[in-house]
Amino acid sequence: MSQLDELLSINKMLVEDQPQYRRDSGSFPKDVVNQRKLMRSLMNVRYPRMIPQKLLEAQDVYLSKEREAKGVVHVSELVASPKDDRLILWQGDITRLDADAIVNAANVGCAKLIPLYILGVSEESRNSATLRRFSSSGTAA
Repeated sequence: MSQLDELLSINKMLVEDQPQYRRDSGSFPKDVVNQRKLMRSLMNVRYPRMIPQKLLEAQDVYLSKEREAKGVVHVSELVASPKDDRLILWQGDITRLDADAIVNAANVGCAKLIPLYILGVSEESRNSATLRRFSSSGTAA
C-alpha cells in the first residue's frame, strides 16, 4: 500500500469515528502532504475515548514508518545525568525517541484524562507521531 493509500484509509476511519468532520475533510486535496495534514488535524480534535482497534493498528503502522524514516534515537545510547543516573536529559525531536515514557511537565494534567497514553509532545505535534499506546504490561505497544 502506498503512503497516500495508507493516509486515505486512516483518514476515512478517522472521519467515520468523527462524522461531524466529513464535509470539511472532503475539501482536502488527495496528495500525501495535505492528507497528512488532515490526519494530524483529525487526531488533534478527537475527544479522548477508546480508539477503534483497526484505526489504532493503521495509525501505529503509518506513524512507525514515519519514525523509522526520521531515524530512531535509542535511549540506551544516551548519557545519564551525572546527578542521577535514572534521569536522561535530551533535547531534540521526541518523536524519534525509543523510550518507555516521555514526561513533559506541561502535559502532566492531560495524562489523567487518558490513562492509556502518556502525552509528552509539543502543541504542534500533539496527538500525531508521539502518542504511544501502552499495553496492560506497561510497555509500548
